[in-house]
Amino acid sequence: MASRSRDRIVAAAARWAAEEDWSRLTMSGLARSAGVSRQTLYNEVGSKAGLTEVLVLHELELFLELVEKAVGDHPESVVAAARAAAYAVLSKAPDASVLQQILAKSQVDGADGRSGPTSNAFLLVEAATAAVARQLARYPIALTGGELSVAAETLVRLVLSQASHPTASPVQAADDVAWVAARLLATAPSRASRAAR
Repeated sequence: MASRSRDRIVAAAARWAAEEDWSRLTMSGLARSAGVSRQTLYNEVGSKAGLTEVLVLHELELFLELVEKAVGDHPESVVAAARAAAYAVLSKAPDASVLQQILAKSQVDGADGRSGPTSNAFLLVEAATAAVARQLARYPIALTGGELSVAAETLVRLVLSQASHPTASPVQAADDVAWVAARLLATAPSRASRAAR
């Protein structure tokens, strides 16, 4: 469970990300904005890189709640669940200014002096893939664990691509995701069966 101080830090950082240039955020300024000491800030999130990771995962949790609800609403059809989840996420994505600001503009100090959007995007894909694979495993899908992970990552990357650079309305994009999900999850042969041919 997050501490009260961490909640205040995340809220203050989210406000900054939504309203300001993320690259100009300073840890001392954030500590003042959150009403905590610099020591408390560093204890809770570490460096600016740690803060960015906390915010990315916080934003991801909000989207994964939508995915979990879609699965709960469609326990008999993984394709219907994929469509509902994609629509819910893509409908909310334009308002996700925190995540968009961080992934687009973060430049944080790392071992090489610069890291940022690429590492945070990788973290986002990795965490979302694991969560979506767990949800997919609730359905009777004839894929191995590794194959299920590949399918989950494919769907995650497709949704994230539409979220960051939409080429269709949320309704059309959700239909496209459902079409891909039907082929990946319902009709795709396992690697073992392909190898046997």
